Amino acid sequence: MRTSGKFLATILITTPMFVFANADPLVNPNRAGVQEMQDDLIGVTEGQAKDIVQYRNEHGQFESKKELTRVQGVGWDDININRNYLYLGEEPERQQVSG
Repeated sequence: MRTSGKFLATILITTPMFVFANADPLVNPNRAGVQEMQDDLIGVTEGQAKDIVQYRNEHGQFESKKELTRVQGVGWDDININRNYLYLGEEPERQQVSG
């Protein structure tokens, strides 16, 4: 038993581990559905997510994060708290860190 513990420790120490610098979900309000926004954005309610989708369907894609504040019930606090999780356009590339 002791030998297998050493073996496991050796494997864990010598195996390079790759992790994403930002493992948090990224959400594109131009593509995300209600459930994704509700699940992945901090403090976004089902009602707010539905309003974002409805606004997008009626007015077209959001061109800036600021434009999200035009949606009833979405304010600067919502944008600010989720600023690192929201993106428009192509998904940003996540940096890979080895350690």
